[in-house]
Amino acid sequence: MIIGGNGDKVTLDRNYWHDLSGRAPKIGGSTGLQVVQAVNNWFASNTGHNFDVSASGRVLIEGNRFESSTTPITTATSTSAVFDVPDSGSTSTCSSPLGRVCVINALSGSGAWPSLKATQVLTELGKYKANLVKPIPYGDVKTTVSNNYGIGRIGN
Repeated sequence: MIIGGNGDKVTLDRNYWHDLSGRAPKIGGSTGLQVVQAVNNWFASNTGHNFDVSASGRVLIEGNRFESSTTPITTATSTSAVFDVPDSGSTSTCSSPLGRVCVINALSGSGAWPSLKATQVLTELGKYKANLVKPIPYGDVKTTVSNNYGIGRIGN
C-alpha cells in the first residue's frame, strides 16, 4: 500500500497485514504531507519491510502487534516523520498534543524496533485529535483483528 497523495489523512486501524514482502505500508510522496495514524494493526509473517516513511509523512504508530516481521520499520524511514512509541517511557509524550497517552507496540520474533520520537508528528496529529482512533491494549490486537477481519465479518 502506498499513501502518497498531497494532503492525505488516513487512519489504518485493525487490519491484518500478513505474508507481505514490502511497502506494508509505504507513506510519503513528492508533494505535501501525508498524515497517518496506524493503530491496532496485526502484522504477521512479513519477509520484507512493513513501514517505510519518507520525510513528507507524519506517522503515529501505536498499539500494533508485529509477529515474525523481518523489518517492522525500514532504516530508510525519515527520523523526523515517525513517532513509534518505542518504550513505556514515551507513552506520556502524547498527553499534551493528543489529550491521552499513547500505547506501545508489541514485537515477537521480529526485527529491530527503532526509537523514533518525532514530536512534530504528535503536533500535526493533535490538530485532528477528535478524529483519532483510541488504541486498544496491544495484547488484545491479535484476537480483536482475527475475530473481525475478512468477508462477512466487518462490523461484528
